[in-house]
Amino acid sequence: MNNNEYNKAVGNRIKCVRSLLGMSSEDVASNLGVTRQTLRHYECGKTPLKSSVIYQLCKLYNVSPSLIVGFTDTFTIPENIRICFPPIKDY
Repeated sequence: MNNNEYNKAVGNRIKCVRSLLGMSSEDVASNLGVTRQTLRHYECGKTPLKSSVIYQLCKLYNVSPSLIVGFTDTFTIPENIRICFPPIKDY
């Protein structure tokens, strides 16, 4: 897996978590202090996530950094529903 593929996989994770938690892109962008366009770039993998953004997303989504970067593939949303992502391989 190259860097572009990895960035897309991570972006997909943050978009999926946002959607599963019922958060709008406007809300997340506002909480991160970025524009919706910047958030879209993160979510599509066009812009790699900085560690400060990962930290903010973890606090906002109440997930571990391991989930976002691909070391962990499952998490539980508040309704005790367990979500499993496909693993991010070979990075």
